[in-house]
Amino acid sequence: MGTFLDKFEVWILDNAKRVVSSLILLAISVGILYLLVAIWNFSDSPDIENTDRFEVPSFEEPPLVAVKATTVDDNRGQPDTDPQSPEAPQWKHPYPKYASELEDMVDDLMPLYVAFKGWVISDDNRRNLIVHIADALKEFKTAEALEIVSAIGLGLSGDLVDKWQRDGVLLSEDQMDDVVSGLEDYIGDFADYYGDAAGIKWVDIEDIESNSATDPLVEEFLKMPTKAYLTGVQSANASLDKEARQSALEARENNANAESQIMIVAGSIAVIVLFVLLLVLLKVENSLRRSADVAEGAVVNN
Repeated sequence: MGTFLDKFEVWILDNAKRVVSSLILLAISVGILYLLVAIWNFSDSPDIENTDRFEVPSFEEPPLVAVKATTVDDNRGQPDTDPQSPEAPQWKHPYPKYASELEDMVDDLMPLYVAFKGWVISDDNRRNLIVHIADALKEFKTAEALEIVSAIGLGLSGDLVDKWQRDGVLLSEDQMDDVVSGLEDYIGDFADYYGDAAGIKWVDIEDIESNSATDPLVEEFLKMPTKAYLTGVQSANASLDKEARQSALEARENNANAESQIMIVAGSIAVIVLFVLLLVLLKVENSLRRSADVAEGAVVNN
């Protein structure tokens, strides 16, 4: 019976070393895996930011255009002029950074204002239109945006109000450049389409008859030529901000998860140390046992 127990003990000790070695290997593998994941999560950052560029609206041609030409007196609807009115102060451009783009927009719009609204071709009308468009744009990204945008009848969505209160801006510089460029394209496409429908696209503005065309859609657009476009910009910007906040939330969650994963790595290291000590003890015990067996054999032989 004693011999059997001795053999069983030897078998247990030999296999215990293998088991402990396997556990050490497993702990090392788990530790390395969690360490890599923790490093990845610690370095995680939002994929989308609310300063990223977004797709601005573009003009879509309607399925049917009903533009009617009218025959009216050329002076109908023209504002009264007073040749004796005092000289106005020197005009300053309201948004010099985008002076060229605003001039192009006004060049596209003025023929429509002449044909559909009876405007007189004058520097004052051009400047008033530039000011109107600039007022809708120049403060769209600053702390005064709520006042300005509300003043032109747009009103901000709840998401953009939150963004303004959180960041103090609505649009970054790159986004603003895209918005202005997009508005220039939008107005240009609108003017080309309805100018062609009214037969004034290829006519010099001096030759366009005042109030020579009617279309409720065009006339409504000309009341506030930036409204439809900037409403679309708000929607796109709000969507981007929502995605950016979701991406930032996910990044913060990953950063927080990294802390718990580091704790798992630390636990794995502790387990490895414990198992290594256990393995050393088993090896020492095995060595001592074998030394005792050798000594016992030598005594018996003598």
